[in-house]
Amino acid sequence: MVNLFQSHSRSFEDNRHVYPVVSRRARGMSIGVDLCPGRCTFRCVYCSEFGALTSPPSDVPTHCAEQARGGIDLDLLRRELTAMLAAILGGEIFLHPPFDETPDAYRRLNDIALSGSGEPTLSPAFEAACALIGELGQSVRGQEPGKWPRPKLVLITNATALHLPSVWRGLDALRAQGAMEAEIWAKLDAGTEAHYAAMNRARVPLDRVLQNLLTAGRRHRLVIQSLFGELDGRPPSADEIDAWLDRLDALRQGGADIAGVQVYTVARQTAEPTIRALSDEALVAIAERVRSRGFVADWFGSGR
Repeated sequence: MVNLFQSHSRSFEDNRHVYPVVSRRARGMSIGVDLCPGRCTFRCVYCSEFGALTSPPSDVPTHCAEQARGGIDLDLLRRELTAMLAAILGGEIFLHPPFDETPDAYRRLNDIALSGSGEPTLSPAFEAACALIGELGQSVRGQEPGKWPRPKLVLITNATALHLPSVWRGLDALRAQGAMEAEIWAKLDAGTEAHYAAMNRARVPLDRVLQNLLTAGRRHRLVIQSLFGELDGRPPSADEIDAWLDRLDALRQGGADIAGVQVYTVARQTAEPTIRALSDEALVAIAERVRSRGFVADWFGSGR
């Protein structure tokens, strides 16, 4: 089961944009849509997609650069997504390794996730992709009532570009048309600038991330994803955890709708050896502190 949860390959058969994942955090099947491969405003020390940092990452661009795989083909995205929905809803996906090992409780479609091997909000196709996904998501209605909930769109983001108008046009259109519920799963790995610089290594200031999170949480349900690990052999300090908790409190007090906090650690091979998984005991302690402040929290260890 560990191997199944650790298998987050961005490739599936001959697909270019769409891939399936058994997600431990979604507790079901997630259809990933890779909108901006190879482009990110972070170079996280724990990243499994990018190699070691050789130069400072750029600031937030308006759009992602020309993509290595030729950009987003919306007609191809429609075909791939239609086929993947049919494969999951019809159960055919569970005939293919490693998905044939999926436990029964996870054999449900939870979401269509804008994520992949880069930061999805940087894609010039973001707004159009949201419209397409909202349209196709309607097809899940009426499929085995009680078994298949209507999927939601999940935006998995580092929050550095949530201020771009195209992002809000795409997400707000889903809500206004009643097409799909949109939920934002946003990264917040640090409470201080120093730890943020060490973990995420971005030139985008932490204050910009926090302001974007506040704006996002006032408009859509927000799930905070926070990775903790031993960096250069040291776990995060007590002061750092306190500062991170204070950031969560400030977001909620500012009006952000924080539906939950996911406390997790390294689960896949990283590009750099300076980060190691935090122990389950330490993760449980952090999650308990989050709950003590009135948030819903869960934790995910390296093998969970």
